[in-house]
Amino acid sequence: MKRLFILFVASVMAAGAIAEENDLSAKVFQKGYGDVKIVFTNHSDTTIESAEVRLFYYDKQGNQFHYQDKNVSINVEPKLSITKEIHIDDVAQGGSVNVTVQVKSYTFKGQNGLTAMRMGSLFGNTDDGLKGNPAGHSSSAGNSWSLSGRGIKGSLPQPSNKFNQEGCVIVEVLVNAKGDVISATHKGGTISDKKTIKLALDAARKAKFTEGDNDQIGTITYNFKFN
Repeated sequence: MKRLFILFVASVMAAGAIAEENDLSAKVFQKGYGDVKIVFTNHSDTTIESAEVRLFYYDKQGNQFHYQDKNVSINVEPKLSITKEIHIDDVAQGGSVNVTVQVKSYTFKGQNGLTAMRMGSLFGNTDDGLKGNPAGHSSSAGNSWSLSGRGIKGSLPQPSNKFNQEGCVIVEVLVNAKGDVISATHKGGTISDKKTIKLALDAARKAKFTEGDNDQIGTITYNFKFN
């Protein structure tokens, strides 16, 4: 049992190392009423056979109102690109004007299902969509948020620039029906410095979202970079 546990930990560590190399990117190529075409590009030296992506849908005002997770068989060879068609679900068909895509995870061919976890907001592979950078999902500072069915009021609060470490901080937020952030919790990222993490948490607590029917959980990702 101990040996199996050690092997499992080694696999997880290997996956983390692979993920930081930004091996797979995705970009929206074309959106129709019932489908969206995504271009996948393999930047690695190994065939990538499948990917999990998240599609974000936006209304005419640029507010995100829905997202959809999809597992896609791609089988894209090293240094090449392919286009895949993904079906848009009924909710998104009802009013989406713009759509962006984010790679969540992928698997390499012939590696026994080893998955390298990816977050587009962390590694820069979030597509800006068909009509540029949609309001309410990301800011000019490169920070982003995700809260299904809700928009952001005003702009996303920015952390203080007095930080100690470069990288990103992912904050999980609990938002009430009025749109107020009632709790913010550090959930991950590449930064370990406690002061910088606190700056992200403090900024996230000031965010104001549009109203909803119930409390909801979402995320805000802050990117810190020295000038």
